[in-house]
Amino acid sequence: MSIYVYQIFNSFARLVEKHVEYEARLIEKIEKILPEIDDEKVKFVLNAILADEKRHHRLLKKVLEVLIKAETISPDEWWGSNLERCPLPRSARRIKTR
Repeated sequence: MSIYVYQIFNSFARLVEKHVEYEARLIEKIEKILPEIDDEKVKFVLNAILADEKRHHRLLKKVLEVLIKAETISPDEWWGSNLERCPLPRSARRIKTR
């Protein structure tokens, strides 16, 4: 990996790491205030936001993991971990990596 590409990965990893931390704080805040909310419409919206943030948080943590080990991850590891829940048929997922 060239120095330039390494710097880009490193910069992006730091950005994603900050976003993961921000989302973790947001998730904590929403979980803390949810039991105090009486309005069902507000509770519904907050639960939807919370579920979305948790999904996004898991995805970003995976992206961060990939960025951290970018030099050593194999194409099979990348595609295996990210396409398992892909709605495309398996035959459409076969991408030549070399």
